[in-house]
Amino acid sequence: MAGGQLDPRELQDRAARVRERVPISSVISRDVKLRDAGSREKTGLCPFHAEKRDGAFMVNDDKGIFQCFACGKGGDVFDYLKLRLGLSFMDALKELAEGAGIDFSSAAAKPELDGAAERRKRQSRADAAKRRADARDMWLTAHPGLGSPAQLYLEERGIDFAGLGHFPGSIRFRPDCYNGEVKAHLPAMVTSIVSLSGDFMAVHRTWLTQQRGSWIKAPLDKAKMVLGDFYTGSMSIWKGGQRKSLQDVAPGTRIAISEGIEDGLSAAMNAPDLYVRAAVSLDNSGNVALPPQAGDVILICQRDKEDRERRAARCRVLAMESWGEAAEDYLRQAAHHEHCARHIEGALERSIAKHQRGAASDGSGRAVRLAWPSEGYKDFNDELRGVRMEGA
Repeated sequence: MAGGQLDPRELQDRAARVRERVPISSVISRDVKLRDAGSREKTGLCPFHAEKRDGAFMVNDDKGIFQCFACGKGGDVFDYLKLRLGLSFMDALKELAEGAGIDFSSAAAKPELDGAAERRKRQSRADAAKRRADARDMWLTAHPGLGSPAQLYLEERGIDFAGLGHFPGSIRFRPDCYNGEVKAHLPAMVTSIVSLSGDFMAVHRTWLTQQRGSWIKAPLDKAKMVLGDFYTGSMSIWKGGQRKSLQDVAPGTRIAISEGIEDGLSAAMNAPDLYVRAAVSLDNSGNVALPPQAGDVILICQRDKEDRERRAARCRVLAMESWGEAAEDYLRQAAHHEHCARHIEGALERSIAKHQRGAASDGSGRAVRLAWPSEGYKDFNDELRGVRMEGA
């Protein structure tokens, strides 16, 4: 510290300590009613625009961030106070520190702050262990997927298991999977997420419902969610006839990575010799760990960016044809779709780069290839079912 100014490193340290001590949800919940939207996230009505239904505004205490996928605003607790109250970083730091009882002027406070940070880390580890245990219990007590509504749902999505020859053992079914959005137990397809070595990590849930005698995805804001931590993990969708774990695949085996289960199985129908893993999300596609003997990586892509751009363009046309609040609402929707399109483009670029770095690191020299559905179709499952994008 010189001339009354804090060293930038000390400022960063103080900010980090405040983030560790103050859950971001405790600050945002002062003026936003939040509800649970999964094991680690909360959602509510975005305070930065006239949102009528929650679901786009997300708060994550583990990461210490908020994000609105409609208006694009996001950041950490300091960003929130700057946007919401117009506070400077220093004013926000002072307010949060005082509210949490942190006295940076006292040398005696450092051990207490360090202790609080360590307790927070221990609690975070304990919470992660509980999520993993709950997920494992959910998976172990689920019914076999073969012959269940999970199979009927996937067959409604065009997956021909008779033609493929067998039903994936990673997919099971539960008639009573709790959903926090409706606060009720609903039927769900549950799929195990495992590490490279095959160790259980988390469970993926797709809530289902019956409509006119057919099993379909439940009409929820979030019909698919994960319980547990799945970074570097993936779902075993199809083994290309090898019957080997990912860690033990034959040298040169091509590994196809899809975002979701339905798309992965659709790709397997097109090429039954593929070894297919589902990454849960596009963001995790680049994190999926692969063995050094694996061959080329094939990222099974979706035309979500194009679909979002089409939706944005349509919303802007509707905005021009409307006025007042309706026009503003269409413009917000357009901005949301454009934000999502940029995120999708960036996520794909990051996934490609991560696998390229992985190939350079393990010396495999594997190539990263992209597989796209035909023009006019958002993904391979839509193409399988003949469902074209709106306006395509």
